[in-house]
Amino acid sequence: MNNPRIFIVAFFIACLILAITLWLLSSQSPVTIQGTVISQTLTQSLDGHRRYLNVMTDDNQTLLITSPATVECPKGSRISLELESTLFQQQSRYRFKACYRQQSESIKP
Repeated sequence: MNNPRIFIVAFFIACLILAITLWLLSSQSPVTIQGTVISQTLTQSLDGHRRYLNVMTDDNQTLLITSPATVECPKGSRISLELESTLFQQQSRYRFKACYRQQSESIKP
């Protein structure tokens, strides 16, 4: 067991297995989907602020998405989300991409 070649070969094999695993688990190209903000919630805790957006996607799926606390995305705004999925995971992840505010309608006197 004092032979360093065995440990070096085992280390390289472990690195190769890790690289292959990470390559297989890496996310495929993300898909951008659109939706409309139904509501937003800003929470405050000891470690900072969090903003949650309740979103209705264009295919009528309701999602709860976290967004940066600095981004103001009022009700009725359009939102872009990235849908990420991996090769082995059955679950998809949605990530906030951008918020597009609705143009305010002009009020006629």
